[in-house]
Amino acid sequence: MNPQTGELAWKYTPEKKRSYLQQHQTCRGVSYYSAASSSTGQAPQPAQCAKRIITATADARLVSLDADTGKLCGDFGNGGVIDLSVNMGEIRPHALMQTSAPLIAGELIVIGSSVMDNGYDDGNPSGVIRAYNVMTGQLVWNFDPQNPDTTQPIAADQNYPQDTPVAWATLSADVENGLVYVPFGNASPDETGTRRDPDSNSEKFRDALVALDLKTGALRWKFQSSNNDLWDRDNPSQPSLLAVGKDGNRQPALLLPTKVGNIFVLNRLTGEPIVHVDQVSVRTEGGVAGERFAATQPVSRLNFIPPALTEKSMWGITPFDQMACRITYNSLRYDGNPWTPATEAGSLIYPGNIGVFNWGSVAVDPDRQLLIAAPVRLAYIYNLIKRPDQDAQKRLFTQEGKPYWNENFNGDYAIRISRFASSLAIPCTAPPWGTLAGVDLATGKTEWTRRVGTTKNLKTSFMQERFPIGFPMGMVAHGGPLVTAGGLVFHGATADNFFRAYDVNNGDVLWEYGLPAGGQATPSTYTGSDGKQYVIIAAGGHGSLGTTLGDSVIAFRHD
Repeated sequence: MNPQTGELAWKYTPEKKRSYLQQHQTCRGVSYYSAASSSTGQAPQPAQCAKRIITATADARLVSLDADTGKLCGDFGNGGVIDLSVNMGEIRPHALMQTSAPLIAGELIVIGSSVMDNGYDDGNPSGVIRAYNVMTGQLVWNFDPQNPDTTQPIAADQNYPQDTPVAWATLSADVENGLVYVPFGNASPDETGTRRDPDSNSEKFRDALVALDLKTGALRWKFQSSNNDLWDRDNPSQPSLLAVGKDGNRQPALLLPTKVGNIFVLNRLTGEPIVHVDQVSVRTEGGVAGERFAATQPVSRLNFIPPALTEKSMWGITPFDQMACRITYNSLRYDGNPWTPATEAGSLIYPGNIGVFNWGSVAVDPDRQLLIAAPVRLAYIYNLIKRPDQDAQKRLFTQEGKPYWNENFNGDYAIRISRFASSLAIPCTAPPWGTLAGVDLATGKTEWTRRVGTTKNLKTSFMQERFPIGFPMGMVAHGGPLVTAGGLVFHGATADNFFRAYDVNNGDVLWEYGLPAGGQATPSTYTGSDGKQYVIIAAGGHGSLGTTLGDSVIAFRHD
């Protein structure tokens, strides 16, 4: 599109078969490459596709387009497309997906993958990280968690091992220092470990942040963000790179937000913590037979882990639903921390698998040494359901013709996950459920916190229409913030369909705009050819959050 007017310049539609089995079909992104900006002057620029748009599809294809025309770049892969299911072995329908924008680092495209979460206990596609030449599509290296010491391209007649941790979040790179940062998540099944082999290489990369050599894919360092994850605590956020510390004594740093609420601050060259990380002891008894628990879990001293719940902290809009929440609370196992094991009788997991932080990550202002975070606080109930030995693929709680997520076919247990909410579908935990916070990275002090979002446009179980009044409760938000050099923080993401600008110094709301659909996305900014600054956001809505669905891209100009 024309960046000043929004006029359509070209459109490319990657035709694919849609299926109810696919998760996160609208999660995607594009990346940009320019041969002119990366050229060393030693090689002639190509006549066509000198500027490229690199994207990946929900059905696992990597696509290269001419940025000027939208036509496929014929010199890339097979006519502009690479089939990412190659060397993956037998794949169940729609089990392999791409849900994040590919990373472009130097002359390479580096990409992870997403798989169907907990549909099957076994036979899930590999979580291999692959690097392709940005011009030709040739495979340059691959990092397989099961075989981490062998990164040369796999032979055409071989397959990557299945059932390894995957990295579905956006990757990051420090091109100057030749490092790629990969936030690995869990491997199915996420909530039970009865069949895990603690000596397997794959186990060493479950919920690990790794730094790989950009040229070769070789492992440079590894940091464990969770120990023996039994809660679906994938590393969901793109690592943020900046220098932290006081002037004259700044370190090259990396920030990693996690679902638990940790913000790990690491030296990005070595992986050593800059902000101290404690190993906190947790309970290791209970759970299902054969389960193995880690004795400790890592906790950064910079974190947004919510305080422990109590019976007195149960909440409701009437005394009746509050009482019902208290009764439910007392019926569940809860250890008072985020690492309560899932049980057959039911466990309270807080925060739940939606996480304190997720896809949107955080924003950083490197000049002000300021971190802008948008933490979420929601509790969930986990129920393990023993699978019958005689029918390994029997549906235990999902219906035919519907997705079978969390059934864990062929496994020991299925897992039913539900929000800890009243019969009115309102959380049993007190608001705010979503906030925006500014943190001074030089001191680690949270300078301000503000509730984000209102109840306006909320989809409820007790009203046919969306809720008409905007009470400032602090709502769940899916999408990251954007901070500008001019001292503004832009954030959509909340369930009320509003896009807002905040003062970076104190979090005060300076401006808001009602979007035609949910802005569950991270905004971006650019300077137009007219010399003016634009801020842009996708407003497509979010099915799980229940926001208004749409298909808009909206830009705002700073005059």
